[in-house]
Amino acid sequence: MDGGMNRSEVEDIVGEWGLRAIDIKVPEAGTMNEMYLVTTATNRVVLRGHRRRDRRRVELEHEVMAHARGMGLPVPATIPTPGENLVVERDGRYFSLIGHARGRQVPRDRLGEADAEAMGRTLGALHRALRSFRPADAPQARHDRDVPAVLRRIDVLLDRLDAFEHPEPEDHWARERLATRAAWLKEHVDLPSPSDAETHVVHGDYQDSNLFFDQGEVSGIIDWDKAELRAPGEEVIRAMHLSLRLDVGLCRAFLAAYRSTVDLPSRQLGQAVATYSHDRACDLWLYETVYQDGDHRPRRFIKPGRFTPFIDHWAEVASLINA
Repeated sequence: MDGGMNRSEVEDIVGEWGLRAIDIKVPEAGTMNEMYLVTTATNRVVLRGHRRRDRRRVELEHEVMAHARGMGLPVPATIPTPGENLVVERDGRYFSLIGHARGRQVPRDRLGEADAEAMGRTLGALHRALRSFRPADAPQARHDRDVPAVLRRIDVLLDRLDAFEHPEPEDHWARERLATRAAWLKEHVDLPSPSDAETHVVHGDYQDSNLFFDQGEVSGIIDWDKAELRAPGEEVIRAMHLSLRLDVGLCRAFLAAYRSTVDLPSRQLGQAVATYSHDRACDLWLYETVYQDGDHRPRRFIKPGRFTPFIDHWAEVASLINA
């Protein structure tokens, strides 16, 4: 196996649930949490090795899943151990066992308007259901408000890139992207106005890689690790950007289906666009992962061309989407 644990370690942890693993596979798609698809004598389950070392955050993930599932959303159940524990701790790490989602995943380049409509309808139902989930310790979405600090981090990255004796094409691309991003941020230090929409817990990572489809509907919503308090419109915009790539037909179907379930005024959608665009401009995860942490797995996401803020891309399609 290519995961973080060997087969015997996975078998040992699955044994905490009184189960014997017959087959173990690691999902092809990368994930921030360790995931193992486990076949037992009776069914298929997913062993999840949580990246978070805070047990309460792991427990909160299970609570929001249980709430959404109890409200009729297609969320796989978390499986308790014979001792009724949802979380097993090993050497300071936490593990959970979750039922396998029904249906199949659809790669984003194969999503059609029917899929987008199902995604929008389900996200609307999910947001409506999560309005009543109000734990006192739900995490607040983080918005990077310190633009000067972001600019200093970009300078550090540029210095690292300038020191390369034999830069690859991606390194040249990264340098141009970062330099033009810094120039844009210097001209747009003012922060977007906060949304007047009510914030509540959202999924946090609602996109194609975390969805399963069956018979024209979303049949499974997985990976609740990023559940947090946020204006729901921001999750709508994020899904249209990441999964639907601002394709006019797909986004129109998605947004219309969402609005058939939940009211989302154009004003609040515009506020969400401004906040999301600012957050994206300040997000240096890709470059810091590659050039500071030395993890080159995301290197393939570095693209050529100058930095363009998301809000400019949105302006090109907003009227066509009927936003």
